[in-house]
Amino acid sequence: MDKCLITHEEIDALPSISKTHFLNDNAQRTNKSLGDFTGLSGFGFHIIEVEPGRASTEFHKHYHEDECVCARRQCHRTNW
Repeated sequence: MDKCLITHEEIDALPSISKTHFLNDNAQRTNKSLGDFTGLSGFGFHIIEVEPGRASTEFHKHYHEDECVCARRQCHRTNW
């Protein structure tokens, strides 16, 4: 499917894959692949969710590919 726009509802409906890094049991995250959903090839585009107190991955580097990260902090607030 080739799409240029993804709605919030479509993102919520995407399956999440839970992953734990093989070198670090604390590195636990859930992954939703937007690239697969939109038909991107040659570029990975994912929504990664990490619970507070967890790591996303182990320190690493890439020799033959680039990696881009956009961090978004989500806060829950209570209106009194």
